[in-house]
Amino acid sequence: MVFQARIWPAVMFLCLVSPAGGGAGEQRTTVLIMDFHTEGIGGKAALQITSAVVSAFSGRSNYSVLTMTDVKNDLTQAESRQLVECREDTRCYLRFDKLKEIDLLVSGTAGMVGSKMTITISLIEGRTAVSRNRVSAMVDNTKALQGMVKGLVARLFDWSDAVKAKRFNLPGDSRKSFAVLDLVASGMDKSVAANLTQILSAEIKRIQGAKVISRDDIKAMLMFAEDKIMLGCADDSSCVAEVGAALGVEYMITGHVGKIGGAYIVSLTMISPADFKVVNRVSESFVGLEEQLVGAVRHAGRELIGLGGSSRGTLVLSTNAGEGTVFVDGHAVADDGAPIAGLSAGRHNLRIVLDDFFEWQSDIYVHPGGETSLAVDLDPRPAEWYQSWVFWTLVSGVAIIGAGVGVGLALTDTGGPQRYPFGLEVGLPER
Repeated sequence: MVFQARIWPAVMFLCLVSPAGGGAGEQRTTVLIMDFHTEGIGGKAALQITSAVVSAFSGRSNYSVLTMTDVKNDLTQAESRQLVECREDTRCYLRFDKLKEIDLLVSGTAGMVGSKMTITISLIEGRTAVSRNRVSAMVDNTKALQGMVKGLVARLFDWSDAVKAKRFNLPGDSRKSFAVLDLVASGMDKSVAANLTQILSAEIKRIQGAKVISRDDIKAMLMFAEDKIMLGCADDSSCVAEVGAALGVEYMITGHVGKIGGAYIVSLTMISPADFKVVNRVSESFVGLEEQLVGAVRHAGRELIGLGGSSRGTLVLSTNAGEGTVFVDGHAVADDGAPIAGLSAGRHNLRIVLDDFFEWQSDIYVHPGGETSLAVDLDPRPAEWYQSWVFWTLVSGVAIIGAGVGVGLALTDTGGPQRYPFGLEVGLPER
């Protein structure tokens, strides 16, 4: 295969330049770093991100890292363009037989959500195109890009030697007061952001003893603050802190919801008005149906205030086509329609496989401590040509005509033409 002939020299080169440490018989994982898709930022930033991702593998001799530059010579121009356009559509990668030589693919998007750059990186299995993990984060400036991307890649691959982020916990008792400002929409309808703000407020209120001042409360209590927020206060932590001090709350929560490429982004920030400091910041991303924004906002809200923990929930799944094989995070878990219990609260990749229907795949969110219901509409595959009603209608018609001709030819009469009902006369030529 031409692809193999060109890929393996690149892999062998990487083997030679990789640092020592792996045994001679150690199996190496081939990773392809896709070109990052960017929106609202220059191409230079995309190159910086790709370079930072590649650099994150430095010293890890059990990986052979390739970039799109290494493989583009083995693809036609049309194939290269189609591959780049796959982005978050993991099933799209299955169209390329040449990618079966790759163990893992790393793809991602980068763009502006509010005043900050948001980076989302996905890990995809090369042979099955199943999404294994996805991480995202926000960065204030390009100077912090290298270190932030390195940390994201460590989280993406769940490297045991990577520094684990300490889970945030609110100090003191649980009796806290919060003001939730309107989430800002980026690349999507403002009404969606307004609805999600209400959902976030309701999620924060679940904290025992928590007092939440919502948008309507803020508008009624502090009209001038509302004007400042509408002018962009949501992106200015000191401005938000001033509003919080005027409202007399302990914490202000602000954030953005948006879409970059095929990925939805939710970013939340919690600020302490007392000292004008950012207390915590979380970023959550997923690829799937827009309705999953509800779960994403609820999950991000819990993470923001330190309630993520080890909570678990149950997924109750139904389809319009009966029972199929269900995969959660790449593992088959059910094929009998029974509820899927014991799932960690938060994001999971769900895939449904059923004969005669197109495969369905999406990120979904499981809520903690209860059941999360999800109804999925599967699209039927078009019938093969020999299964279609048109084919069998034509076959039946030909058979009926053939039978009629056969009966006619079988009718013989030595006495001349015979008469049948409806005035039909049948006369066969004499032999």
